[in-house]
Amino acid sequence: MPVVASLLPMSFERLEYLFLKDFTFEPVSLISFPECPRLKEVHLVNHFNGISPDYFLKRDHTHVERLTYSCSKVWIDYDIPYIQYFRAVRILVLEDANCHSSYTYLALKEVENTSIAHLHFLETLKLIGSIPLAIMLRLRAPSLRRVEIAAGNSAPQPHALATVPLVLLQPVTEMGISICLSDSETPDPQQLQRVICGAPSLTSIFGSFRIGELLAGQGWFRDLRVVYHCV
Repeated sequence: MPVVASLLPMSFERLEYLFLKDFTFEPVSLISFPECPRLKEVHLVNHFNGISPDYFLKRDHTHVERLTYSCSKVWIDYDIPYIQYFRAVRILVLEDANCHSSYTYLALKEVENTSIAHLHFLETLKLIGSIPLAIMLRLRAPSLRRVEIAAGNSAPQPHALATVPLVLLQPVTEMGISICLSDSETPDPQQLQRVICGAPSLTSIFGSFRIGELLAGQGWFRDLRVVYHCV
């Protein structure tokens, strides 16, 4: 890794999008990621994988507006301290890309359990697949307005509908639900009721025609002043 770092310039002046996958190495204090003053979007896949170097973490990336954090191996406590380095993001995508089983979560003694990601500018949160509750409980997003809940690309796969903490939904006004994996599958009405009734400021829901039919048949949904949009 020091050899790779020595080949990089001190700054990527025009870089706006960065994608890193399985990018782990032993900690080396003499290397750091180049400055990226125009960086707007970052996509990280399995970025830590159990190692916590200072590389890429020596400063807040306040210019980044969208962060996608994907995991196909294991979610760990390092994920939250990492996310909060992008504290100015307006869109956060959390994706569990493990198609073989439900998520796994690893708690590490050397990481404080009180670590919180304060995302004061976050407006949209997209949850793909099954995201650990321990991760979502550490997100603070007072400006959150839209939550999108989707199934992963591979079936069968659980999703966040049953575990998303209701505290995150308090300021939400729009919700997108896309979790039907086939024509024969529909989400559990009790799970739908939980997230919809758990968002007191909700005014709009976006989803498929099948989900719309399911919601229309529920008495608790008719009592809410929510507009449903088929997409």
